[in-house]
Amino acid sequence: MNLPVKQQQMSLKQIHRALNFDNALQSKNTAAVYKSALSKFYNYLASIGVPFEQVNKQVLIDYMEYLKAVEKLKNGSINNTIKAIKRMYNMFMDKGKLEINPANDIKYLKEPVKTAKGKWLDDKAVELIENHLLSSESEKAVRDYALFMFMVATGVRANELCNIEKRDIIYQDGRPVEI
Repeated sequence: MNLPVKQQQMSLKQIHRALNFDNALQSKNTAAVYKSALSKFYNYLASIGVPFEQVNKQVLIDYMEYLKAVEKLKNGSINNTIKAIKRMYNMFMDKGKLEINPANDIKYLKEPVKTAKGKWLDDKAVELIENHLLSSESEKAVRDYALFMFMVATGVRANELCNIEKRDIIYQDGRPVEI
């Protein structure tokens, strides 16, 4: 099974269709990131002489260490690579071409908590914006304050915030989680 060459020749649309075997991969942008990550993974396997089918947990751990030390990737990028590898092996399992996914037991690397506070805004700027929003008498002031504080606390991107739906909220016992 000469998967690396075949994968590199596939179009982005074909990659997205193949990796979306379970209808969970919605974004073509994610497919593009995964294609790049998998291409680099195949090149790494070729450089160490390990066939795709013989990859095991230790090979993946070594690859993660390589990405960190040699490629100087951050934990988030390494985690995205592992997600791509897990999805690819799951796809081959789903198609009956492999029996196990060597990436299943791989733990993601911890990422520093991302928040707007400290990254884009210092304490003083957050306080000024917060005070401004609290002093507003507009009908949308409460909403704007809640959205701003949510962004500061979570580091969510504006487009992600705009796309949050009720079903995205985590509930406990059928009731909204109180923060």
